[in-house]
Amino acid sequence: MSPLGRSDRRRAALLFNPRAGRNRPRRLAAIRAALERGGFALDFHATEGPEHCRELARRAVADEVAALFVLGGDGTLRIVGSVLAGSPVALGALPGGTTNVVALALGLPADPVRAAARLAAGAPRPFDLGRAGDDVFLMQLSGGLDARVMASIDPRLKRRLGKAAVLWAGLVEWRRYRFPVYRLEIDGRAVEATGFVLANLAEYAGPYRILPAARSDDRRLDLLLFRGRRRRDAAGFAWALARGRHLARGDVAVVPVERVRLLGPAGAPVQADGDAFLPRLPLEAGLDPRLLQVLSPPSARAGAGAAP
Repeated sequence: MSPLGRSDRRRAALLFNPRAGRNRPRRLAAIRAALERGGFALDFHATEGPEHCRELARRAVADEVAALFVLGGDGTLRIVGSVLAGSPVALGALPGGTTNVVALALGLPADPVRAAARLAAGAPRPFDLGRAGDDVFLMQLSGGLDARVMASIDPRLKRRLGKAAVLWAGLVEWRRYRFPVYRLEIDGRAVEATGFVLANLAEYAGPYRILPAARSDDRRLDLLLFRGRRRRDAAGFAWALARGRHLARGDVAVVPVERVRLLGPAGAPVQADGDAFLPRLPLEAGLDPRLLQVLSPPSARAGAGAAP
């Protein structure tokens, strides 16, 4: 592959995972054609893991490319976005993962070739970032049953089965989950909940709008607290979320926040944009002071990187 950077004004690069089943040569060629028809001079780069993604993103910033396209999932977008934040290089999200929430929130089609054509006609717009400790998130930070599910998934099974692997892990964890209590400090006020979602986007786990007022362009985050303690409470919440009625539940509260500190419990996972981890406590979370430039199609919804 040629190095990042070319002489023309719309030079760009695309990162892709060569081991992903969807990234076949014919599809990559179609994506290249769609972006080049839109005026981009494109270099392709096969990635070898998270640190290699960061390295390529750093090179894109240093070489001042107009856009860095990522054919991958939300976790890969988070990794690349953490490097591009605060720079003029625009992130182009091409759906290539399991749920592709960021692409969905931007109003992009699920097919990456069609998404490439839409982005080629779009423009970069500012996109808020959340920060949790030393890392960032584009979508949400959450703790509870969902984080336990993401922590339990076998990555190889997820690559093979996609959403079916997530659903199976969800059923297994739901049957044995014990609803530990998360202790949080919200703008200096102590609260407890068995689950929480600190959201930058309304969309969650696909098309479900968990915090409908959340926007990626309003310089704020929205917090949902869940206080259910039984398996039937969790199942009821999931069913209500699917119907858009979860905010009316008595065990759910929505709180405006500036800063959140996660104080405990020790050993309980959290997840950021689908990637689970064990946080070092206390975990400080809030808005990142930097903005990310994200390519948005002409018809993108306000709050998903588009102007109101």
